[in-house]
Amino acid sequence: VVAAPADASPAIKLTTAAAAAAAAEGFRNEGQDALLILDDVDTLSQFWDLTSRTLLNIYGSERVDMGGDSEMRAFYSSLLQRTGQLTEDYGSGSVSMMVLVNDKPVANEDTVGEVVSDTASDDSYTLDDFSNVVYYSNKTRTRIELLVKKGIPVTDDVCEKLGIPAPKSDADARAAMLTTMHVDQLISLADGHILLSPDLVKEGQDPPLDPAHSLTRIGVGTANKKGIATTAAMRTVASRLRLELAAVQDLKFSSNATAAAGPLRRARAWKSALYQTSGAPR
Repeated sequence: VVAAPADASPAIKLTTAAAAAAAAEGFRNEGQDALLILDDVDTLSQFWDLTSRTLLNIYGSERVDMGGDSEMRAFYSSLLQRTGQLTEDYGSGSVSMMVLVNDKPVANEDTVGEVVSDTASDDSYTLDDFSNVVYYSNKTRTRIELLVKKGIPVTDDVCEKLGIPAPKSDADARAAMLTTMHVDQLISLADGHILLSPDLVKEGQDPPLDPAHSLTRIGVGTANKKGIATTAAMRTVASRLRLELAAVQDLKFSSNATAAAGPLRRARAWKSALYQTSGAPR
C-alpha cells in the first residue's frame, strides 16, 4: 500500500499515485501481473484544479488555457496509460489499473452558496459574464465571442447546449460541471467502467452494480466478433446477463404487469445468485 496523509497537498497525493504506478511497473518488469487500485481520482482532479489556478495567476488567461478537453485528457493519460501487458520477449508481465471515482461533486468550501450573478434566466449574457478564467477556458470564451458577434443571444439554454455552466450558476453547479469533465475524460481513456448505484443499495442489491450504465470495451472493434472480455465458458453461461438485467430497469415501470412478470422473476433469480455479503466475497 502506497498512501499519502489525508491532509497532504494535491501535489504530494499525485506523486504518491505515480509512485504506486512505478511499483506496479516493477512487478510487471519481473514477469508478474500487478493490479493497481487508485483510491480515488479526486487526488488527480484536485491537482489539476490547483495547477490551473496557479498557472492562470502567474501567466494570465491570455497565455494559459487549462480548460480544453485535450489538455485534461493528456493530464490523465500520463498516468493511466502506463498500464498494459508486455510481450513474451519481455516476460509477459502486466499492469492493470482500477480507478475509483466519486461522480458526486464536492463544492469548494470557500465558495459554497456563492452566486456569480442574479441575472434572470430569460436574459442573455455578455462576453464579460464569462471572464472567470477558472471556469471558462479561452476556447469557451472564443465560442461565446463568435455567438455574440453573430447576434445570437447567449442564454441559459444556449449555455446548456454548449455544456458549460451559466454565469449565474452557483458553486455547486460549477463543481458538478468540473466533476463531469474529469469523469468523462477518464471514461474515454479506460477500457470500461463499473457503476455502483446508491439506488440499488437501497433496494438491497449487493454489490450494487448498475448493468445499464456499466460497460467494457475490451475486444470491441477487433476481428474477434465475440469479444475477449470474458472466457468462452463465462460467455456460454451468462452471455445475455448484462442485457437482461439492464432491461429490467425499464420493466419496473411497465404498465403491462403480466408481460413484465417473467423477466422480473428471472432478474430476481440472477440477483440472488450474484448476491455477496459485504466483506465476504465468494
